[in-house]
Amino acid sequence: MVLTALLDARIFNNVKINGKKERILVNGDSLTLPYKKLMDVYFMNMAGITRGIDDVLAKGLAKLVHQGGGGKHDQSVFALAEDYLRWTPGVVFYKRPKVIRRGFQDPANQRHRKNSRSQNDRLIRIAK
Repeated sequence: MVLTALLDARIFNNVKINGKKERILVNGDSLTLPYKKLMDVYFMNMAGITRGIDDVLAKGLAKLVHQGGGGKHDQSVFALAEDYLRWTPGVVFYKRPKVIRRGFQDPANQRHRKNSRSQNDRLIRIAK
């Protein structure tokens, strides 16, 4: 069902090239899949959506360009991929990152807090 929703999210433009009408894919590398649409239109539950996305990524039918956040304003963006042509059972092409650290959760942003704690500890030891 997730693959059907991905293919349904594509947008084509009709263009005349050398007198022939051709359909050109406009958004093949920026497909969004809102969970609300998957639940309302395709009648999927959250576990089925997650499992379906993992399956589509693992088989190389699509790849994750941007992992969205916890709201509708930051949606996940997918791109169609052709790695499925080389797929055999047991091969995993892409995986979703399980944990995304943002802001204060990022270890790179923790350095300032650690330094300030150690300075405070030194001041307390000196005061004693």
